[in-house]
Amino acid sequence: LNIERAVPFALLVNEVVTNSFKHAFDGHSDNTNTIDIRITEEKGQVHAQLSDNGKGLPDGLEPEMSDTLGMNLIDNFAQQLDAEWKIGSDDGTYVQLQFRKDAEE
Repeated sequence: LNIERAVPFALLVNEVVTNSFKHAFDGHSDNTNTIDIRITEEKGQVHAQLSDNGKGLPDGLEPEMSDTLGMNLIDNFAQQLDAEWKIGSDDGTYVQLQFRKDAEE
């Protein structure tokens, strides 16, 4: 990734990991707290999945309607990358992200 792509991507990853530490494991009874980060590149596309084994998203939270600082930061960094992303719960919380490795001219 060039610097214009690497910086918002790194900041997005940092925000997701920070949110996991702040919210996922608070009061969660699992003995082993895990954050998994998988990043692959295929045919010019970067695919990233960040997940934790914490307590998942709060009931009733609609991420696309959320106005929390964390969700806004993630969305803004994703927009800078022109990325498609989604967040959900499945044995914890996950964020999936896909964007072009090189920005379109």
